[in-house]
Amino acid sequence: MEENNVPLLRRVSSSPYLSPIETLWYEMKKVLRQHPARTITELRQKLQEI
Repeated sequence: MEENNVPLLRRVSSSPYLSPIETLWYEMKKVLRQHPARTITELRQKLQEI
């Protein structure tokens, strides 16, 4: 790769940035911060809607 001037990403293979679930958690948290739940039941309902 280096011989052909191809840049390499220097990240650990288990990095959270490479995990698709981390993006999902981020988006869910963002929505919940805008519309916080007040009870466990409401939280469950909002999570299912998201």
